[in-house]
Amino acid sequence: MPTTVRRIAEELAGPAGVSPESADATRERLGAAFADALLLDQAAVGAFARTLGWEPQHRGIIDDLVRADRAA
Repeated sequence: MPTTVRRIAEELAGPAGVSPESADATRERLGAAFADALLLDQAAVGAFARTLGWEPQHRGIIDDLVRADRAA
């Protein structure tokens, strides 16, 4: 199952959490081009990387983020 960009943001935010806001507020805060890219229905998957010979070493990006946070 793909990992959504929102789920990655929630993991990075930790206890501070991710606060929802309108698309217009996001564009105002980040600029239209960057905000519009983030507002797309995106998901992180490794399917294309696997076609290039990459094999995952961990269960997923969330596990990698947790592991990196513990190491910091």
